[in-house]
Amino acid sequence: MKVFKNTININEATVRKYISIFIKTAVDYIQTFTNNLAQLYVEANLYGSKRYGPVDYLVKLDDFAVLVNEAKFEDLTKGIAQNIMQLHSASEVIPPFLYLFVVLRVDLTIDAYYQSLLGKRKLEQMEFESLQQQLFGIVITGVSWYFIHWTGSPEKPKVEISCQFNCNFEGEMQSKKNVVSYIVRILENQDVMLKNNSKRAHRD
Repeated sequence: MKVFKNTININEATVRKYISIFIKTAVDYIQTFTNNLAQLYVEANLYGSKRYGPVDYLVKLDDFAVLVNEAKFEDLTKGIAQNIMQLHSASEVIPPFLYLFVVLRVDLTIDAYYQSLLGKRKLEQMEFESLQQQLFGIVITGVSWYFIHWTGSPEKPKVEISCQFNCNFEGEMQSKKNVVSYIVRILENQDVMLKNNSKRAHRD
């Protein structure tokens, strides 16, 4: 990563190269330690009613799209809106489990975001959450990262957006390690959810 120095925001191609390091590292970890069926797709097309695609990176677990990533060199607000539409398209190919209302959260710090989504939860809450359709999106400029959480159906989703998280070149690579850790935790959470749903389907 040091080879980029402070030049990652020069153009979108450089941003994508930089981001690919994080995504590939996280997926490689999941393949090695959690689920060897995890797959990373680059420039993947999403076909849905909103017709937003392709996405720069798409991660699948057992044929379910669980992480959609969009690299945006300019216009971050447009990038977030586009990523939400991409999540909508991805959600249309996954059977709905629960209908929820629309909520937009932009006040969550990155730590509060992950604590609320992936922190310690009661067993009943985890059972309830595993019934929901869940997707995650990431919008990145290279330095600035936004994490998006989608639950519910295409008709009645709930969308949460983290505050901006900056991954800069200061310090001893700690911010980079944090980003990879966040992505790994998202994928681990999704893997648990899919396995819980599979077990429930077999019981039923």
